[in-house]
Amino acid sequence: MGLNIAPDPIMGVMMQNVGVLAFTPLLVLTQKNHQRYLARNRKAWFIVSLAGILHVAAQWCLFKALDLGRVLVVSPLASLSTFFVLLLAALFLRGLEKIT
Repeated sequence: MGLNIAPDPIMGVMMQNVGVLAFTPLLVLTQKNHQRYLARNRKAWFIVSLAGILHVAAQWCLFKALDLGRVLVVSPLASLSTFFVLLLAALFLRGLEKIT
């Protein structure tokens, strides 16, 4: 429905991320223990920043796919992301976590 109102996918991504940015200060205020660690650790900032950039790119691709294709095809493909997260977590966190 949103793409019918504003057919530009970048607008949908922008609106979604502005909403997230508006909520982030509340989250940071409730997580004071994690805030100290993140403030001192440059590697953590790099990982969080990279995750944010990749998330925005993924959301743009999803909105673009919804704009170009049919929801019936795009939605099941987008739902496969959970499967890939579990697969990659099992692969990369083999020694740290037990994935069941």
